[in-house]
Amino acid sequence: MKACARPGCGGTLAPTGYCDTCGRRPAGAAGPAPEDPGGSGGSFGSDPVTVPTGGGSEAEPPPPTPPSSTTGDGEMSLPPVSVPDPSAFVIKDPRASRQGRRCGWEGCSQLVGVAFGNQPATSRGFCPRCGHPFDFSPQLHPGDRLNDQYEVVGCVAQGGLGWIYLARDHNLDGSYVALKGLINNNDATALSVATAERRFLTALQHDHIVRIRNFVTAGSTGYIVMEFINGRPLSALGTRDRQEDILGGPLRLEHVAVYGCRILNALEYLHQHGLLYCDMKPSNVIHHGDQITIIDLGAVRRMDDDVSPAVHTDHYLPRVELYPDEPGPDTAPTRPRRGANGAPSPRQERRRGIPRFSRLTDLYTVATTLEELARASVVPDGVAKESFDLVIRRATAPHHAARFATAAEMFEQLRGVWRQLRAEYGEQQAARSTLFAPGADLLDSGLASPPPPRHWLRPPGHEPPALDPGRPPPGRVAAALPAPVPHPDHPKAARELLDCDTSLAIGETAPARAALVRACRELSQGVAHGDWRIAWYHGRLLLALGNAPAGNAEVHRVLAPALGLAQSRPRSAVECFDAVRQALPGETAPLLALGYCAESGGDLDRAEAFYRAVWRRDHADGSAAFGLARIRLARGERAAARAVLDQVPSHAPHHAAARTAAVRLLVGRLPGQPPTAGDFTEAQHRLPRLALDGGWTEGDERLRLTAEIREAALHWAASRGWPSPGLATGPLYGSPTTERRLRELLEESFTGLARRAATADEHAALIDHANHVRPLTLL
Repeated sequence: MKACARPGCGGTLAPTGYCDTCGRRPAGAAGPAPEDPGGSGGSFGSDPVTVPTGGGSEAEPPPPTPPSSTTGDGEMSLPPVSVPDPSAFVIKDPRASRQGRRCGWEGCSQLVGVAFGNQPATSRGFCPRCGHPFDFSPQLHPGDRLNDQYEVVGCVAQGGLGWIYLARDHNLDGSYVALKGLINNNDATALSVATAERRFLTALQHDHIVRIRNFVTAGSTGYIVMEFINGRPLSALGTRDRQEDILGGPLRLEHVAVYGCRILNALEYLHQHGLLYCDMKPSNVIHHGDQITIIDLGAVRRMDDDVSPAVHTDHYLPRVELYPDEPGPDTAPTRPRRGANGAPSPRQERRRGIPRFSRLTDLYTVATTLEELARASVVPDGVAKESFDLVIRRATAPHHAARFATAAEMFEQLRGVWRQLRAEYGEQQAARSTLFAPGADLLDSGLASPPPPRHWLRPPGHEPPALDPGRPPPGRVAAALPAPVPHPDHPKAARELLDCDTSLAIGETAPARAALVRACRELSQGVAHGDWRIAWYHGRLLLALGNAPAGNAEVHRVLAPALGLAQSRPRSAVECFDAVRQALPGETAPLLALGYCAESGGDLDRAEAFYRAVWRRDHADGSAAFGLARIRLARGERAAARAVLDQVPSHAPHHAAARTAAVRLLVGRLPGQPPTAGDFTEAQHRLPRLALDGGWTEGDERLRLTAEIREAALHWAASRGWPSPGLATGPLYGSPTTERRLRELLEESFTGLARRAATADEHAALIDHANHVRPLTLL
């Protein structure tokens, strides 16, 4: 232990970094306490790139204005809370809870100190069952001094095990600290838990967990000296008026997601140190400034401790814990018989040696806390809200195998949901997935490329065919969807799934199916039931087969009820992709797959919702942009479809494809949506700037696109009548623009394509088209 270097102190530095005598940090110390392994929310995964957008466009209505009063740590932010002077929290007349408390004598669970009618609760007395004394009255009063250092200001809260007092630290210029003692000094359970809290608090150092500074005694009672968190508990945000008073505006669902991420960050820290929190609820989280801090660590216990007294709030714990060998989620849960203090019954505790509390129950309490806060928040409609609900559903699933395994895993998905929520306000949230390999394959079948030579294998003189919106066939989508990151604990199964992916990429469904079966054999039944990768590959396989049965009972058997599949033999790829989305609500890959399935099934509204959720989060996702553009075209919104493609940024892999598709949308024939003279002018302006043929100005792609535009211009001008239909002069349509000059230019395009034709049929067709459009002469 290091000695305190402050003059005249003589104390030593505790593990917290504070002196055990003067209560101060070492002179000159700054920043977090020594050996502080904690961090602000966002310590898991990679940081995203936040790209603010410039508002709405023809493709999208202007998004709601994002809240402006947000500051925070990195990517996530919270509105700063308004708080009064700490002395305003002092309770003038501290009384025991009207609901009373359980007798703390071992083996007794009698409620004592209960208020009846209009009478106040009894603060002192004896248990009517066992005769053990109880005393719930405060033991400290304003003006009391502890250790000649801490002057009590008054009671500010009544915690689960002890009164919390506000005090001034006269060794720190009168700054405020919090003192926590016991409500009932005669309560053996409370005494035991207080000892445990003192032990755990000493070792915990995290930005979102309250820190201990000292321990003092007064009489026979010990008090924990903690930093005073001048903020508001999340339980105070239950009404809109309170939200306006505390946050300066409504509580938004994105704020709830930030709360959840920071709480999970702190719980992951506890779990890494072999500790469980056990009593998460809104009143145990304080929002101060733009940060949050978890307080009241009286319920913290070691993971291997199933003996010490349990402290928890029954409302936030599961109704029943299903163990791996018990019935699955189709069995209706019932409230089990409970012990005297509301904990699971001893029979449940002994069942198969599984402890009452675990990482999963900690995550369950986080989910129920967030669910309660969400009910009081402003909730947007759409995919982002659904995704938030899916996080809650998975964390509280009846069967253990379906839940998040770690706080870090739940954090990643909740942060992904936060990105979806934030994108609703027009802020892009581009971030690389940690679960899916980056994929550059574009889900498009023709719109992004100039028409091939077979486009002109039709009789000359006919109007050009309608523009193909480019919806890719199912087999191409099955091959192009991204591959999951391999399961880290099952390398053999990972190799088989890689073989499945390779086979799907080349369109070989039989080898893909065989590889999937082998992967299932490599996985134990329980692992396969909980691994979303199996459902993802099975969905891709069903898509490649056109939703025909995959024909392998072995594959069907391992597709997990725990993932929420309605059928043991899924009838369509939608069911598999939906199961993956339930497991990974913060990922974009399942949304993209479900968007395509909805588009193929004719549900344009649902397809649009999925595509828009992905596209709003990251305009660089070309597959989402093209999918959304196809939906716009199906609704007769040519300009809106083009505006979506125009917003694919220059750094995106599919920027050039989007620019090419936008030019084709300008002039292509669409039923009931004729182009305008301005569209042809814009096409002439854009064509030279397109990145075609690797930059070569006389390549095949540029020749084909030029021919398509000139042919469309000739038919459009003919329908309006020469000599002046309104086409702009220039190299694309002629200068001046006349029918003769446009025909000569189009003839040149067809002749140039004919010289590059790959087959005799294509060459003959292109020569026929060239001859047909050649201007009439007198020679």
